[in-house]
Amino acid sequence: MKPESFFSFMAGALIGVAAAALYLSSDKGTQAREKIKDSMDEGFDAAQTGYAKAKQKVKECADEFEDKVSSEAKNIKRKAKAAKQAYDAYKE
Repeated sequence: MKPESFFSFMAGALIGVAAAALYLSSDKGTQAREKIKDSMDEGFDAAQTGYAKAKQKVKECADEFEDKVSSEAKNIKRKAKAAKQAYDAYKE
């Protein structure tokens, strides 16, 4: 999921929560607004935490992939050097 899509989804979810809270609220205006604010703050905090965890996981995967590619590149270079040496020895 693209980051823009994720944030659009989360924004829509938060607006939906706020609208539902207003519609279902039997509290007075000030109390309802306070509950909505608290709910939205909790939702925002949860979204930030989820984003941070996902970002960390992607970084870990990218680092692991980079290590594997680097290791494989070294292996290929080593094999190419050995093949060149064998070819040169055969040529002589």
